[in-house]
Amino acid sequence: MGDTSRQGMISQTAILNRLVQLGYEVLLPWSQDLGYDLAYYVETEERHFGFFAHKESQLVRIQCKTARLSKDGGSLLFNTSTVSMGGASVWKKKKSGYRGRADWFGVYSPDTGKVSIWFLCGKLLTRLKCV
Repeated sequence: MGDTSRQGMISQTAILNRLVQLGYEVLLPWSQDLGYDLAYYVETEERHFGFFAHKESQLVRIQCKTARLSKDGGSLLFNTSTVSMGGASVWKKKKSGYRGRADWFGVYSPDTGKVSIWFLCGKLLTRLKCV
């Protein structure tokens, strides 16, 4: 296992650990090419007229990333896209984002030892919380 793969596994494990600590039942995808590394279900319930209850489940998909400190040490940086080789007949690198394949970025910083969750919405990222 190379350094990049090893660090990715460390970050994914740290994010998984934190989500479990917060009480989520975390799911691991069977395939590595789905665009997310971890998932969990969120159940919501709506009540109408005081007696009719509607429950809905939503799958929340998390792409795990490793953060690095900026040169001045004032912020964390992480990649928001992935690079692949494109396939057997294509020999050029292809860069793609996670829109439509993941809902959140789970980001682990080895420098700070903290996990943060970033919402993936359009071209902007919003840090929801440090967990």
